[in-house]
Amino acid sequence: KAGITSLQYDNLNDSDLKELETKISANTQRILKTHTHIEKPKKPHRKIHGKMNFQSLAKTIGGRWRALSDGKKEYYKNLASTDKLRYSEGMKKFNKIENRINYND
Repeated sequence: KAGITSLQYDNLNDSDLKELETKISANTQRILKTHTHIEKPKKPHRKIHGKMNFQSLAKTIGGRWRALSDGKKEYYKNLASTDKLRYSEGMKKFNKIENRINYND
């Protein structure tokens, strides 16, 4: 049933009030129990592609990075710094817009 108004609540006799409080308490306990006692089973770890695990992948990438010439490393470092600046500028613009939205509410 739908909720009751404060006027309806004020007009309840003692037995109806006690019954309503019991129903509310039972419903509250039921809701809390269903949401707090749910234990999700852990999923077993699976390889995504089965060709290479993460440790091997990290070692391969690290080895390739160490094997690069200094000129190639500098090229990739410059790309990274350029992208970092682009990201920082984008975040500044985003935060300005977010601040405007928050202050206008």
